[in-house]
Amino acid sequence: MKKIFGIVAIVILIGIITGGIAFSFGRNDKKIPEPPREGKDIPSDVVWDETEGMYKLKEEEIFFNANAPSDFVESFVAWAEEDEWIAKHKDSSNKLDKVMIKWIENKKLNQHKSNYEPDKCEIFKEIVKLGVKYLPEMLDRIEEDNTIQTGVLMDAFSRITNVDVLKDINVSEEGKKEWKQKCKDVMENAEQKVKNAKAKINNGDVESAKNEIKELGVFALPYVVEEIKNGNKKMESLVDTKKYSQEELEVLKKWSKNRNNKK
Repeated sequence: MKKIFGIVAIVILIGIITGGIAFSFGRNDKKIPEPPREGKDIPSDVVWDETEGMYKLKEEEIFFNANAPSDFVESFVAWAEEDEWIAKHKDSSNKLDKVMIKWIENKKLNQHKSNYEPDKCEIFKEIVKLGVKYLPEMLDRIEEDNTIQTGVLMDAFSRITNVDVLKDINVSEEGKKEWKQKCKDVMENAEQKVKNAKAKINNGDVESAKNEIKELGVFALPYVVEEIKNGNKKMESLVDTKKYSQEELEVLKKWSKNRNNKK
């Protein structure tokens, strides 16, 4: 009986040793996960944890692992760019900077939502409420193509200017290019189109004149106001200039003049 127990013990011992060796080889054969990519676009405030195959913030928890989809990695890099932009502008007194910081922070909090509804977003409404006075600065940022801000500013710009052709927002590279060209065309043709409307209304074609002016949105204002000052009272029926302050009208006049001089 003792002999049988001794044989069983030896078999168990061999099994344990064999299993231990196999486990050891298995661990040695295990490949350490490599980062999904390396380069300057990986933020400096993260470290790669090779034991877990994950990027981690130096002060916080994980963000993405070795198998993370590329679009998630891109989002991670975008977050870092947003944080950098916020840090750079956090003490700015510029109203557009302030509201854009609020917009970015709110977007990050709600980035899991798939359907964005600007009409229900109070911060987006704040951007639009900045109004005509901030149009030149908005367009400058759009033309610089700051990826953090371009899309939302295109949307806000189209609503403030009330130009129908600018309300089709497409943030692809080709879409942004087409949008900028449309904006340029509207602004550069505004003076001539107002002259066309003047001729039409003087000929009694009021409806056609209104349509000509409607296509221009706020960009018609400086030229319509000038016509009214010159005594063409018929032009008053084409656009409600009283909706805009004198300061806003002056901004549009100066802006239009400067852009036309750059043609």
